[in-house]
Amino acid sequence: AFGYDEAVTAWRGPEGAPQDYSINDTAVEIKCQSGGTRPVVRISSADQLTPQLPIGYLVVYTLANQSMGDSGAMDLNSVVQGIRNKLTAAAELSRERFEDLLYLAGYVTRDEYSDKKYSVVSVRCYRLREGFPRIISSDLLPGVEAVTYDLRLDRCAEFQEKPASIVSDLAE
Repeated sequence: AFGYDEAVTAWRGPEGAPQDYSINDTAVEIKCQSGGTRPVVRISSADQLTPQLPIGYLVVYTLANQSMGDSGAMDLNSVVQGIRNKLTAAAELSRERFEDLLYLAGYVTRDEYSDKKYSVVSVRCYRLREGFPRIISSDLLPGVEAVTYDLRLDRCAEFQEKPASIVSDLAE
């Protein structure tokens, strides 16, 4: 929807930003869960679901474990390499920034990252609006330094809403 240069620029999570992506007036926090687990994601800070931008989303990818030979299965190394391949058409600055962000995120190509294969079962988007079940930074009492909590996705169904401008890219 935005092109590779802008997509790399929007990736802010590895630099310590509260949400993983910030683009235009929208902040997006990304979470993954295994298809065989309870519909719960771990929120690691009050800031993660308190965007500073006017619009905020929580996007949850549900992944299923796959066998090595399953077609359509992916692994971390192949996903990163696929993005690198797509970035060959992007500006050199974007390619360098992507590599820097991978480093900041702690990613280094390792053989064991190719051993586990996954497929995307679903992608659900939740609009972070009034009433969404979350802990808001400004509501924390003085002296509370940090919070981590589990969010039950089955209690968030009424907030499901796909951002029109980026939904096609989220499903890829």
